[in-house]
Amino acid sequence: MKDSIFDKKTTSKPTVKEILSVVLLALLAGSMAKLPYILSIDEEFFYPRNIGFIIFPALAAYVDLKKRLSLLKVISTGLVFILFAIYINLLPKTLSDDMLMLVCIHLLVL
Repeated sequence: MKDSIFDKKTTSKPTVKEILSVVLLALLAGSMAKLPYILSIDEEFFYPRNIGFIIFPALAAYVDLKKRLSLLKVISTGLVFILFAIYINLLPKTLSDDMLMLVCIHLLVL
């Protein structure tokens, strides 16, 4: 029988640095989720616009750390998330719900 790529063990034990980085990123994402309570922001305004910016930057940061990307790539990824978060929060409150959902979904895909 021929060996396949699935027979080989490709996983490794996580290092202490990886565990600490995951815990730190989870705490950071959790803190961002609590921003409406901390800063007295309207929850109905905050969560539909920013739920993706709570989850995906933490995932992107983990991938950046795991792949050991250069500092320029890490900064550019963070800058893109910051610019998109600013853009989505500058949209008017009077934007219709359907249009806001479309913008939120497509901005995350971008």
